[in-house]
Amino acid sequence: EGTLTEAQLAEGEAISRTANNLGGQKEFHILRARWEIERENLDAALASADAAVEIVRRTGERAGLPFSLRALALARLGRAEEAREALGQASNTYYSAEACFELGYTEAAKTVAIKAFVAAWDDGPPYAYAADLERCQTFLTVIGGDVPELPVFDAARVEKLPHEDEIRAAL
Repeated sequence: EGTLTEAQLAEGEAISRTANNLGGQKEFHILRARWEIERENLDAALASADAAVEIVRRTGERAGLPFSLRALALARLGRAEEAREALGQASNTYYSAEACFELGYTEAAKTVAIKAFVAAWDDGPPYAYAADLERCQTFLTVIGGDVPELPVFDAARVEKLPHEDEIRAAL
């Protein structure tokens, strides 16, 4: 939304460090990397992505987003070989699509952007990741990719939870 401040980000990072919450620290490094990329502070974005990658490696978690962010920062910094290496561990995200495009792999960028669009679609609006969906749609339009047409959310397809009617009546 463009309202995040350095102070807010630093406060959240400090809280997660104090609590020894590695998952929280990783998420703040990811958030900072995304924020720094948006601000074109590529060295800072790379440092944050690297910090998130380090946590992923320490914990053995399978998380590709930090590698996607690392790949994009490296590609924009002109470090193509390192960017390609990071893409090898990245997930299909908008940031990976951007990195592919920066490296001159337009068809790969389209493929990754479509996969990222489908993932962001989730169950369909309003149950979608709106910001990622919009980024992917805009990116595909700019690079000449086809924006997938996916089914809209259908509440009738969702199974009721056990005792849902009774719970709703009680509320």
